[in-house]
Amino acid sequence: MAKKILILSEPFAPPSFLPRVTNLCKNLDRNKWTPEIFTEKIKDVNYSTDLCPVFQMPYYNSNNKIYWAIKWVLHFLFQYKDFKLQKFIENTTNVNDYDLIFCSISNLFPITTAARLSKKYNKALIIDLRDIDEQWGKHKYLTHSISKSSTINNFIYKQIERLNIKRRNKALLQANSVTTISPWHRDFIKNINNNTHLIYNGYNADIFYHQKIVSDTFDITYTGRLIDLQFRNPNLLFEAIQQLDKEQKISPDKLKIKWYIGSTLKNELIELVKKHNITQYNHYFDFIPNNEIPQLLNKSSINLILTTKSSNDGPHGIMTTKFFEALGVEKPILCVRSDEECLAQVIQETESGLAATNVEEVKNFILHYYNQWQKQGYTHIEIKGKEQFTRQNQALQFEKIFNQIQ
Repeated sequence: MAKKILILSEPFAPPSFLPRVTNLCKNLDRNKWTPEIFTEKIKDVNYSTDLCPVFQMPYYNSNNKIYWAIKWVLHFLFQYKDFKLQKFIENTTNVNDYDLIFCSISNLFPITTAARLSKKYNKALIIDLRDIDEQWGKHKYLTHSISKSSTINNFIYKQIERLNIKRRNKALLQANSVTTISPWHRDFIKNINNNTHLIYNGYNADIFYHQKIVSDTFDITYTGRLIDLQFRNPNLLFEAIQQLDKEQKISPDKLKIKWYIGSTLKNELIELVKKHNITQYNHYFDFIPNNEIPQLLNKSSINLILTTKSSNDGPHGIMTTKFFEALGVEKPILCVRSDEECLAQVIQETESGLAATNVEEVKNFILHYYNQWQKQGYTHIEIKGKEQFTRQNQALQFEKIFNQIQ
């Protein structure tokens, strides 16, 4: 008889809808595990899946700023949302029926709910941390500014961060096992819970695979949110394009940089492009539906990953899902600037592209694949050992840990 696993996660929000969680549920051996998900409902977002039951708790039921502020303060001071989710779960299901509690998060909620349920019902607990506060170092930002003063905002953030870390570590100490997404995260979290394991993010091999698509233009493509141009820094690319243009080795009618980023930081990006005098090469688009991304990546000549060099004050261990999806379609990956850490190491091991540290590297990389595209109308790169990063293999890794705990 299959064992039941109670999965707690943050809300399912666009554009990604938590691929690590949804693909885990899709690829679990149903003869061994039956998953059910509990999470927070996002207003005006209707998420449903036939993978497993998903129960969503309403919390922010109004767009009124005062209402939102009260709910936020209650949660910050007393973890009120975790309390509400616990009651929602207990009123919806019988926790005693589950064999294991699994919590996957990128920040804090609902890790406390998972820890409380584990303790109350004496259930094994596995926590999956996709992000931690310490990874960002100085590259931190507030999603919502509380004051017009950056000094006040930074002070408030520090207090929030300090309390979040304390609450997170309390839950981590209770967990039977912890999983995370990069070697840096694993080594850091082992200082809190020694039973910590690395399971990379990955790609769905049924969706992200190589397709030979001939293109009329040589497209360098970026998909996803742009939040901070200091952290996701495209300057090496822009300098390379500027120099190649001056050397008349490329032209804007053939080479295009395509940004599928929505409106966030679009204006700042446009201004940066103007400073490099390469406006004619850049084209901007809104986000596209998830089901269109595989074809877009396959049509692209180079898929772009933006990051920056890791340092003592951060960031560390940033390995976006976009990177692994680019691995799946076997298109050249250009990472600017190299983090000189976890991401660069995987790019080197898989021989999947370039983690660039200087302009000449970027120029040579672009020209190499530009010439390949001119000859055959598309680009392709052989990826070494990409199977280890599939969501299917990821599920096997999780199952191994589940079975060890049981």
